[in-house]
Amino acid sequence: MATHSPAQFYAYNHELLVNQPDMDSDGLDNTELADLAVAVGVDSPKIVRTCIEDSHFVTWAREATQRALEGPLPGTDDLVLAAAPMVVVNGQVYVGAPNSPAEFSQFVLTVASDAYYATPAPTESPTPTSSPSPSPSASPSSDD
Repeated sequence: MATHSPAQFYAYNHELLVNQPDMDSDGLDNTELADLAVAVGVDSPKIVRTCIEDSHFVTWAREATQRALEGPLPGTDDLVLAAAPMVVVNGQVYVGAPNSPAEFSQFVLTVASDAYYATPAPTESPTPTSSPSPSPSASPSSDD
């Protein structure tokens, strides 16, 4: 989706979450995944369907998963994927209730606030002041 129909990427992810299979089940097969993609209105249905049904990105997904398990996760010094799902904000892992929007919002606001206050405020540079120019000496007028 991100490659062939990026405008529908979030709509497709939403549908995947809404239609999430039971834990420890086989999940949706490639045809069902492609049907779901077409249902959200992809730009190029034939290309997206072929990509999903022929598993074009399976190798990439396996390699990305392996990198996440070995760590560190991008943007962190030492985090590795410990569980799925795992939410990381500014290098901090969310450990709150996954079904609590209020708790998650508070976590994000706290992390953002910590990052904001940890960043030193820029200091103002002194504004140069202009020195008064010496006034030219008055010379006697010779218009007489």
